[in-house]
Amino acid sequence: MTTLKKWSAKDPNDIRDYWFDWSLFLADGVTITASTITIAAGITKVDDDFEDTRTRFRVSGGTIGNYAVTNLVVVSTGEQFEVTKILKVKERAEQAA
Repeated sequence: MTTLKKWSAKDPNDIRDYWFDWSLFLADGVTITASTITIAAGITKVDDDFEDTRTRFRVSGGTIGNYAVTNLVVVSTGEQFEVTKILKVKERAEQAA
């Protein structure tokens, strides 16, 4: 895949969305027709969906560490592509005033 934007770390207490942006990889006019998100054990996938050139997943939980997240997409040309990224879970520390 061309360039994938790095994800910001997730705090174990967050429930939040992350995206795979396939727009720089897919040819003009090619769209996603199916998507499967697979996440390593230890973190919970709450939801996932997709639109023309992006896929989204929502996660909760997790403990401090790194989690592999794989996205397999099928596109309008019949081709399929897969990429794995790392989602980092770490405590978000607030600085004292």
